[in-house]
Amino acid sequence: DKEKQLVRKTTLDERWYGGLTPNEKDFWWKPSVTWIASYYPKGPEYMRYVANKGWDESERIKNEAGDRGTIVHHAIQKGMEEGKLKIGDLIKDREGNERAMTPNEYYCVQTILQWWTEYGKPKTVGIERTVISEKHDFGGTLDYLFEDGLLLDIKTSKDIWPSHESQISALEEGAKENGLKVNKTAILQVG
Repeated sequence: DKEKQLVRKTTLDERWYGGLTPNEKDFWWKPSVTWIASYYPKGPEYMRYVANKGWDESERIKNEAGDRGTIVHHAIQKGMEEGKLKIGDLIKDREGNERAMTPNEYYCVQTILQWWTEYGKPKTVGIERTVISEKHDFGGTLDYLFEDGLLLDIKTSKDIWPSHESQISALEEGAKENGLKVNKTAILQVG
């Protein structure tokens, strides 16, 4: 976030937000609310899934799902900004490489663009906007915050977990702490 002079550092299993202290001589770090919420227990169904797939395969599938989520998020933004999106459009992945969407990714994007159109194409106040909570000591990224105060978190996962609900609740607090108006929150499962 160039405006706020913040950085987001993502590794294979962690995400942190950082910036310069007021004296600009030291750097501070805050853990990502998504990373914190990921430690909330997912329940016995998830544990059975990991046991059946094995750890390595489960991690591979999780990483592929993350890549898919990145493409979908970037394509949604492009569709909202340009007012149209074709399956052959090139979209940036996590590494910044451009590639065409898969049919499944395109379908996910079309479901949210349809919702957005039916919702009246509300204007955004923030897309992928970083918020820092000094009070609760975390950083996070808002997927979409609309003028009417709707904070929308988009999920491409097959399930909505309690950790997702914790994440959006924390992001709401962080947004309000940063002076943003949030009247309601929603998780939209695309596809």
